[in-house]
Amino acid sequence: MYRILVTDNFHFMEEDEDVTLGPFPSAADATSKAQSIIDEFLVGEAKPGVSAAALLNQWVQFGETPIIHSTDPNASPVAFCATAYAQQRCAELTMTGAA
Repeated sequence: MYRILVTDNFHFMEEDEDVTLGPFPSAADATSKAQSIIDEFLVGEAKPGVSAAALLNQWVQFGETPIIHSTDPNASPVAFCATAYAQQRCAELTMTGAA
């Protein structure tokens, strides 16, 4: 089983702003949810003419960072990096000009 700790980038280090989601039955389910959290923000912020760097900066300042944790101490860590995923999506969303 997996859980996602969602931290609010605008309230960085303010634990009372964090939210825990789950449980999710698999790493794939948790990863899909984590990606959708980032996608929701980026799609909402992507506007015509905005650069990938500017969109990423918006996410870094005001978005949410999902962090996946296994509830099984013997499970392998989930290979999901929110920042790398956000960078990829920013490039995709601004390359086509579509959100």
